[in-house]
Amino acid sequence: MCMVKRAVADVPGSLGNVGSGFDCLGLALNLRNRVMIEERDEPGVAVEVRGEGEKRLPLDENNFIARSALRVYELIGQDPTGLAVITDNVIPLARGLGSSGTAAVAGMACANALTGFPLSDSDILEEAAHFEGHPDNVVPSVLGGFTISMWVGRGKSKRLLYDSIPVPTGLSVVVAIPEFTLETKKAREVLPSDYPRHVVVHNLARASWAVRCFMSGDFETLATALDDRIHQPYRARLVPGFDLVREAACDGGALATCLSGAGPTVAAFCTDYGEEIGTAMMQAFSSSGVPARYIVLEPDNQGLEVSVDEVADEE
Repeated sequence: MCMVKRAVADVPGSLGNVGSGFDCLGLALNLRNRVMIEERDEPGVAVEVRGEGEKRLPLDENNFIARSALRVYELIGQDPTGLAVITDNVIPLARGLGSSGTAAVAGMACANALTGFPLSDSDILEEAAHFEGHPDNVVPSVLGGFTISMWVGRGKSKRLLYDSIPVPTGLSVVVAIPEFTLETKKAREVLPSDYPRHVVVHNLARASWAVRCFMSGDFETLATALDDRIHQPYRARLVPGFDLVREAACDGGALATCLSGAGPTVAAFCTDYGEEIGTAMMQAFSSSGVPARYIVLEPDNQGLEVSVDEVADEE
């Protein structure tokens, strides 16, 4: 019986931006994708997708997980004969819940494990952020918790600064997920190229206060902290029923609401009444002609989990 190495990565999804923290704040959510990668003697890359994206995602080397894994081999100067990738996806695609970030992290983490961990966790984190393009998604998927991240320097000296704060128990995040998708590129195209000073100051103050809320575990003023003027007013136009959904969540007992990432998912923070809030948000979307579903989630403080072992080749 032939034995092959298999790496497994469990990666949480994420809520990018967290309202006022455009491109710098993130929150890991306990909605996890699992990816398994094996090195094979057969040349080429074969991908099996289960769950979300099953009939949409590429099943060869063009798959984003496979591309991410191959990037690690390139970095360490190795060339695998072949790879078999199996991904169990529960995170919806192009809905603002960090699916592409989890793909980058999972592919790189598995390849790193299969090759004996030549790269450090910080290497994987920074490379995945470069590869995927959104540190506010990648950092929480690796570290878990509430995260802060930013690029500093330029060119070859460019590096990522980041940190993570564990989220106290008791906080829930209700995500109302509409059926339609919204690509991040399209969501960025509607944003202004510059902003008045008062708008910048508004967001700086509130993003800073959001950090204070998550550090202290005091969420009484979270609605004020997440009040954004940089991206949500513009992206809301791409999400039918956005204002109604937020109003329904607040009427149902939510502490605060925001777009999840670039949208179109809307997130509501609460300490109770999660199911009722989710139902109200779903109904608000429906009244705007948009089919939707909801999930009551918790912040994920664990982050990336990766393991490697030898298994029998089933072929």
